[in-house]
Amino acid sequence: MNPGNQETHGIMQSSTVVIIGAGGHGQTIAEALFAATRAGHPVRAAGFLDDTPELRGTTVAGLPVLGPLSHAKDVECDAFIVGIGDNRARKRIFDELRAAALTVHTVIHPTAVIATTAHIGEGTYIGANALIGAASAIGDDTIINGAGCVGHHNRIGAHAHLGPGVNAAGHVIIGDGCEIGTGANFLPDASVGAWSTVMGGALVAGSFEGGALIGGAPARLLRRLDTGERSEVS
Repeated sequence: MNPGNQETHGIMQSSTVVIIGAGGHGQTIAEALFAATRAGHPVRAAGFLDDTPELRGTTVAGLPVLGPLSHAKDVECDAFIVGIGDNRARKRIFDELRAAALTVHTVIHPTAVIATTAHIGEGTYIGANALIGAASAIGDDTIINGAGCVGHHNRIGAHAHLGPGVNAAGHVIIGDGCEIGTGANFLPDASVGAWSTVMGGALVAGSFEGGALIGGAPARLLRRLDTGERSEVS
């Protein structure tokens, strides 16, 4: 199967992109941009911004670390993407970029398959070999990692993070800020409220309110999360 119309979803826009965050997720985005460039898309990774003092002036994954985040307005580029896995930290920086009227880029790996009727939000990352099905909507600043499958008519909120190999069948709802562990599975019509965490390998059916830690197969409520808490998903 050939990838869907990625021009519609942003990857084909001619852009020089700076990645905010030079850690694991930022480097994953860099690899997606490298792959897009090799595939002939007019997009190029220009480097990283990172607040880690030890990284200043170094090279990470073949790209220069251009300075701290405070230098964003001084960097010559067309757009930014936030390459940080933590949902609340990523949301904060995404909101700061928007407030500063800086352009945020969507990055879609060229091997991903995107339905022409799907909607992909601004600043979202779609990883290698992911599938976004018909009439599904992915919110702004969300991560769909490699080999993830978002089936038809799903709704994935803003600032969410779906780990590698997550599978969501039809008419699934995953709220804003949710963190979904590797290999979790969602049966048709399942829903999880905002800022919940689903453990890796969970099998989710039915509905869960927001702010929940969910795990098991079948999945159950393990406990309520404290406001702002990030629970490990593995």
